[in-house]
Amino acid sequence: MITMLRQNGYGLNQIRPVLAGLRESGSGDALLAAVATRHAALVDRTRAMLAGAAHLHGYLA
Repeated sequence: MITMLRQNGYGLNQIRPVLAGLRESGSGDALLAAVATRHAALVDRTRAMLAGAAHLHGYLA
């Protein structure tokens, strides 16, 4: 699990609570929360990059 998370850009500070949650509860709730947080961050970053590209296009055109 650690290898999979690291390969997908999760830092050790993000992985620790996931592992702790799995140890304590035995459920994947912490993993699901971490994935949802990462997804939201990627969506925000993608939107910002698209907006930046649109501004650059407007400037160059």
